[in-house]
Amino acid sequence: MLKVNGLKRGDTVGVVAPSKKVSSDDKELASNFVSYMREVGLKVVFSSDFGKSDEFNVSSSSPKERADYINEMFSDPNISAIWLFQGGQTCNELLPYLDYDLISKNPKIIVGKSDCDVLLMAISKKCGFYTFHGCDAKYGNKKEFDYEYTQQFFQERLFKGESDIVPYFPWKFMRENDSMKFSGEIVGCNSKSILKLLGTPFFPDFDKKVLFLEDHKPDVSGLIARITQLKQVGVFDKISALVIGHIFEFDGEETESHINYEDIVFNLLKEYDFPIMKIDEFGHYFPHAFLPLYANVEFDISKGMKLTILDKFLDVKN
Repeated sequence: MLKVNGLKRGDTVGVVAPSKKVSSDDKELASNFVSYMREVGLKVVFSSDFGKSDEFNVSSSSPKERADYINEMFSDPNISAIWLFQGGQTCNELLPYLDYDLISKNPKIIVGKSDCDVLLMAISKKCGFYTFHGCDAKYGNKKEFDYEYTQQFFQERLFKGESDIVPYFPWKFMRENDSMKFSGEIVGCNSKSILKLLGTPFFPDFDKKVLFLEDHKPDVSGLIARITQLKQVGVFDKISALVIGHIFEFDGEETESHINYEDIVFNLLKEYDFPIMKIDEFGHYFPHAFLPLYANVEFDISKGMKLTILDKFLDVKN
């Protein structure tokens, strides 16, 4: 994987809405995001469809238009990083329209989560550089940037190339191996987004990878279906470890029996022996560690409670 240039003061971040249309409330949170970016010395520009909608009143514009905005931001030397504003359901519409040759020649930071993981996984696989599972380009209303942890790791990861992922909340080990040590490339993270790539040339290679998994408002039956589908296509036969992130509004926790997401996953995967860890530093509306997808990561309990990114994923600029 190729390194991407780190951010520095004075750089410009381009924000594009590749999936769900932007509401009036979203615009307020985007304005707060701009104010925060200014505080850390960055400028922000938005794609021209920001706040508009497509013919179905679902996405911000047509698939080709949304892809073209991303292509243009990769080709624009004045834009140092691309931030995918928020998720939704329709990012996979963009896959045929992205100019992978152009993007390959202009690697730069691209950040997103949820439905946007579709684009991150596709770009990393096709274009050969690190992409970042990070937070939405929003600030306020209990979003990820409201946490000092997120602000800290945004600057440490994307400006300085910091290699450690450390707990904000205590970590939980669902299944430990003898030494509680594992390593492999980060792949993921949103379960629905991973499965949207199934049968396409962009579906990840899971061999010896560490699968980072998160979900947004899952129900018990949907979780069972997705984990079963991942089992049936052989994902869990290949990975070296599973790291479960923050699960937002899992309906099993609202039942009388108060079932945890990770307990169901553990039960469904009980025939495997790879380590399973539960953390809360990636996913929806919780502190965010900014994960460089396809970077090698290691956990070694003898070295302390941290995940260490082994690859140099950033070309740090002073």
